Amino acid sequence: MESPGVATTLTQVSALGGETSAIQSPLLVDRIGDISPDRSALLTSIVQKAISELWVLPLPSGTPHRLGGLLGHEGTFSPDGDRILFTKLADLYVARADGTESSKIATLPGFASWPRWSPDGKSIRLSVLDFQTQSSSLWEMQPDGGR
Repeated sequence: MESPGVATTLTQVSALGGETSAIQSPLLVDRIGDISPDRSALLTSIVQKAISELWVLPLPSGTPHRLGGLLGHEGTFSPDGDRILFTKLADLYVARADGTESSKIATLPGFASWPRWSPDGKSIRLSVLDFQTQSSSLWEMQPDGGR
């Protein structure tokens, strides 16, 4: 992706190669967090007035829609596609894939980023940046924030 504020064209191509096609979106996508398990949508973050909102961008086309009132970045779908994880500064949240029932599951000791589910959905890993030491660490926990 190019720097925020610069128009970017998203394109898709088959994993087997071939022609590319543009993904039509009226939104300026800040970051693509994940692709849904059924490969039908991208989970993106869109910056609106310096606030990052979570949106779903249907594939290969369709109307993008905001995930409820979710504010955050770097979202990812659960392996079954029913839930999403996302971060907001030092906090880690889980919500239903439609953007409802959002709850904070952990506050980390630094900037939380790139949350990912294990393939079986029983654990979560994410990076945490310590601003004082400028170092990152990898954290693992259960989806309810335990361990």
